[in-house]
Amino acid sequence: MSRLLSALIIAFSAGLFLLLTALLVVPILVDPNDYKASIRHLVHQKTGHALRLHETIEISMGQFPQLTLALGQSEIEAVPGFGQEPLVTVDTLTMRVKLLPLLVGSLQVTHLSLAGLQVNLVRGRTGWGNWQGAKPSVMAHPAPLHPLDLSLLANLKPGEIHLADAEINYHDQRTGHTLSLTDLSFTTTPLESGLESQVGLRGKWMGTNPPSHGHFDLGSRVLLQKSAQTIQLQKMILTVHGHHPGATLKEMELDAKTDLLYHLNEGSAIFTQAEIHLNGWMDGLSFREGGISLKGTIEVGAKQASLRLPKVDLTARIKSDHLPPAGIELRSRSDLFIDLNRASAKGENLQINGPVGMFIRGSISGQNLKTQPTFSGNLAVDPFDFQALMIALGQHLPDPAFWKKTALTTRFQASLTDAVLSPLTLQLDETSLTGSLSLTNPVKPAVVFDLKGDHLDLDPYLPTKADQTLLKTSLSSTLPAPLSPKSHPSLAAWKRWNVDGKIALEQLQVRGVVLTDLFLTTSLREGIIRVPSLEGQLSQGQWEASMALDLNQHPPYLQLDNTLLGVEAASLLTPWTGTDYLAGTTWLTTQLQSRGFDTKSLLNTLQGTLSLTMKEGEIRGLGMVETIHAAYATLVDTPEEKLLATKRHSTETTPFSQLTATATLENGILKNQDLEARSPQLHLQGGGEANLATKWLDYTLSADLYTALKDLDANRAQKLKGKALSIRIRGPLGEAELSTTTDPDLSTLIRSTLKRAPQQEKGAEQVGGKEKVIRSLEWFEPNHGEKPAINKLGDEPFGF
Repeated sequence: MSRLLSALIIAFSAGLFLLLTALLVVPILVDPNDYKASIRHLVHQKTGHALRLHETIEISMGQFPQLTLALGQSEIEAVPGFGQEPLVTVDTLTMRVKLLPLLVGSLQVTHLSLAGLQVNLVRGRTGWGNWQGAKPSVMAHPAPLHPLDLSLLANLKPGEIHLADAEINYHDQRTGHTLSLTDLSFTTTPLESGLESQVGLRGKWMGTNPPSHGHFDLGSRVLLQKSAQTIQLQKMILTVHGHHPGATLKEMELDAKTDLLYHLNEGSAIFTQAEIHLNGWMDGLSFREGGISLKGTIEVGAKQASLRLPKVDLTARIKSDHLPPAGIELRSRSDLFIDLNRASAKGENLQINGPVGMFIRGSISGQNLKTQPTFSGNLAVDPFDFQALMIALGQHLPDPAFWKKTALTTRFQASLTDAVLSPLTLQLDETSLTGSLSLTNPVKPAVVFDLKGDHLDLDPYLPTKADQTLLKTSLSSTLPAPLSPKSHPSLAAWKRWNVDGKIALEQLQVRGVVLTDLFLTTSLREGIIRVPSLEGQLSQGQWEASMALDLNQHPPYLQLDNTLLGVEAASLLTPWTGTDYLAGTTWLTTQLQSRGFDTKSLLNTLQGTLSLTMKEGEIRGLGMVETIHAAYATLVDTPEEKLLATKRHSTETTPFSQLTATATLENGILKNQDLEARSPQLHLQGGGEANLATKWLDYTLSADLYTALKDLDANRAQKLKGKALSIRIRGPLGEAELSTTTDPDLSTLIRSTLKRAPQQEKGAEQVGGKEKVIRSLEWFEPNHGEKPAINKLGDEPFGF
């Protein structure tokens, strides 16, 4: 036992002596500077870059039993063709390694620190990067490039790593884009297979074209599994805060949490339980409170340079000055695949849930994402309530509700500057529109559309009379800003738009008026909306119109020209006025100008001219010829004449073969002095005014008595030549009252011309009795300054 103990003591003492000897001798006998040439050759062989070591490599005894290697300033030289700046420079490098593992060929690093690291990356105009080695055009026989060989580090067991005051610069000569990462620091606790470590990375960045700056911070737990060749980052947290004054997104804050599993052999990574949250703001749009959130799994293939996001969930909560305080929320789910080598992407099974029950389905693919991105795909928007959407977006619209059922399906092609939707199908309630739409130049948007529809009924969307008071009250608070006189400068925004479009409708109904085969062209240039051509079939005739609205003037200036060709007047007037005063085939030409922000101001400033011709028509409700004949029947001699006179006309209308009139409009008041209607039994003339804004009518008509009576009794009527009956129509349109005036001598003349027979009382009874006779006689009586006989439209004896 004593011998064994003595042997062990001797062996231990010998080992200890040898160890102490090695610790003392190695720093003295081993000079790492003797291996500089080998190190430079190895770096060039493995990476294709030249290494320059400016100072000596120092070796010393550090914390026992460890060796400390210290390297001063060194660099990887500049690559020919990329300027004079070195690819990499380092001020100091310090590494501590365990001594005993070196005796068995294992390198175990307990501490590695780098100070003053600077990396300068440049991508040339041809797309070649200086980190790839010299350009082929510069080197006659460039050395073949190999991927980084890590076999030398197979037995490496890294410990703590500290990176301080590092900087990475990137410059792209093709685009002028630069990016600098500064104040970089990287720290780890000892990294050893099977043991959990802590990793931290932080720094700042600054970029140009577009300009940006900000800072970032990354922290995670790390687990290395040497046997499985994997690196796990657990509960990795990344925060980024950036400013981009020259970009669309002015400011952003990014918070990301995820677990990462990286396979060294496969070069692939899987981010699980990923949660990425983005806050920020752009012009008029804020993501600060709510932001954009992404949840799901992200698969990265390093060898294939691919990125796959299966069933990724994306939520966006957006706030804006133009939205309600709560903002809006969008949710989407899709399968996304990105190929970095081909710079392409594909999104399938896309589903987006929007406000008020909006649901969008589709797919999208992208090409040339690095240079000139283009996108294509299809979208389908399920039916939703458009007005509810407008309210959710802060646009409170007056009743009545419209577009309760809105849907869209289309294929699209787009880039960063334009988009084309074709074919496009748009459903607006019961109206279906098909065609195409394109948008180009986001800075000065240009829109071109070509749409065809089946039928559009506007009546359900127009307010009823009961809604008028509510509508007038709500307009001031609900109409968009451009319609408010106080905010007219916002109309300047329309100057940025260029629009060209065509719309064709099989049928359009407005206030009961039906137009068919409607076709219009429209354009918007420099704040001027033009409809140079509008054509359609209307009430058995043709409607042609043109319009221009100048939004540059304050208030806006409107010019409207209309032509009706062979239109049936009654079917046009009845739905709009509620009356059918006039009937007949109509030719109408108007040239109108006006200014204003709303209907009232437009009517009050209306100017222009009007020319009217009607053929084979009638003035309904005004039985002028019948009434004259009825009065005549009370004055003739025989019952046979009375019966003949009353039977000549049995309708309360005034027919005419032709009616003509011209008028002028000044400040919304229509003035006409040459209205004339003719027929074999009628010659009617007149004139007056109609206030279109207040809907007040004041007209005087004159009916020639001779023309009305000549067919009954030419001899007696001859003495009434030049005599006329005057009728004044005055009051609100649709409720105007009617009064008659005559020449003071007219009654005497009629009585003396048409001598009453003794049996007139009996004859009067045959045509309706004494009351009818008296009322007919009173119709011919002069007023002599007294209040004229007034009859509302529809009362006897005028037939209104």
